[in-house]
Amino acid sequence: MASYEDFGKPPASKETSRIIEERIAERSKQGLRETFTVNFRDKQIPVEIIDIELDSLYLNPGTHRIRAQRDLKPDKDQELRDNPWGAAGQDYLRSLLMATPSDPNKSDPEFYELKENLRQEGQNDAGLITRWGVLVDGNTRAVALKELGKQTMRVGVLPADATWQDVSAVELNLQMRLDQRRDYTYINRLLAYGELQESGKTAEEIAPMFRVQKKTVNRDLWVLNQLRELVERSRAGQHSLRLMDFEEDQEKLRELHRKYEDLRATDPDAAEALKEYRLSALVLKFSKTDLRLVEDDFQSRYLDRYLREDVRKGLEQGDDAKTDGSVRIPGLNAAVTPGSGAQGGSVGAQARRLTDTLLRDKARAGGAALGEGEPEAAERLESVREAMKSSLKLAGSNARVKKQEKATAERISTAAEEIRQCSHELVQSRAKQALDVEAFDDALVYLRDSLHELARHASKIRSETGGGVEWLLNAAKRSNS
Repeated sequence: MASYEDFGKPPASKETSRIIEERIAERSKQGLRETFTVNFRDKQIPVEIIDIELDSLYLNPGTHRIRAQRDLKPDKDQELRDNPWGAAGQDYLRSLLMATPSDPNKSDPEFYELKENLRQEGQNDAGLITRWGVLVDGNTRAVALKELGKQTMRVGVLPADATWQDVSAVELNLQMRLDQRRDYTYINRLLAYGELQESGKTAEEIAPMFRVQKKTVNRDLWVLNQLRELVERSRAGQHSLRLMDFEEDQEKLRELHRKYEDLRATDPDAAEALKEYRLSALVLKFSKTDLRLVEDDFQSRYLDRYLREDVRKGLEQGDDAKTDGSVRIPGLNAAVTPGSGAQGGSVGAQARRLTDTLLRDKARAGGAALGEGEPEAAERLESVREAMKSSLKLAGSNARVKKQEKATAERISTAAEEIRQCSHELVQSRAKQALDVEAFDDALVYLRDSLHELARHASKIRSETGGGVEWLLNAAKRSNS
């Protein structure tokens, strides 16, 4: 499948192309040729840099920088697709480029930092355009320059035969350079990985483009597929979540992948259950620390006792239309069938029903707080959040108790390692005749007294003990005799 969108050419493309050719020719005659290098069809080529009026340029409707954010307003995105060069579509792109990626309804402080940098230092790095006047790279800078009242922009110019496929590939490659760009947001970077994979590139080929390891690409592609599936699972009539709703969950999703892969190697069904329960907590916007308390038995061990009865019964009945069979994911030429943990009466299936319920309720509630969207869905969502909050409090308490239970044994193990190291250093000290015998003797007396105190407390253990405790008690008795 194509990994790019073909938006055609702007209506004034012929006139723009004529102006560009004239500017290139003028600079060549004046001996003012300036170029920079881009990767074009897997070759490094120089492109001519010119100055061109901002009014002659169009923002790129296919830019990766705001790919996820376009879903903010489906009607405006559709208008952009129908008429990418019209005033409405271009204004929509401009507003998204100026907005906070995780909340496009707010202004982005980084955009205004970029704008101030351009005001003080000017445009140090050239943008890049097609011969038709579409910005391949430098969309955000173009908006900032126009905000500053600038009339022109320095841009390199791609070869005349460049296609939309070239535009997509070159933009991704240029993003890897450090200059006056803002980094891609988390979701848009995931989408870039996905686009490259869909174009036929392997994780091994994608990794050096983004200066990351192959395992990082594989992890992020797994996350992208999970998020695409979550969006599909959230669909309830006209409502659904969007990829950008998970923009601030990067660290949570990375930890989830690591924990899931570790557990899947030994218990696939438990891994599915853990994944779904943690996704439920993620949908409800609990912290990364909270998510660490969620294990594969989270519902049976904690959550069931706090869930409202009607919600619990709804989860027990399930929803065959949503939890069985395959899920078709946009962007993948395949249908994803839930793993073994998502079928039948398994714990994984139970966990999946909880996630599905929360996803659809959040979509119906407008992804917002109680009182917005459908009241019934918002109210049920809030009740599950309170139940999970109580469950996490209990899980945290149990985790602290468990840690305390292991603390004594862990300290003994640490002390044993220290004594083994001491034996090694004793041999070395004797060989070098550098042993402080008096200090060594004093330390052994302190160790003896400490073991006596430990033995006194260990003697009060009422449960059946093993050889270790018996040795300690006997050693203390021999020392006292």
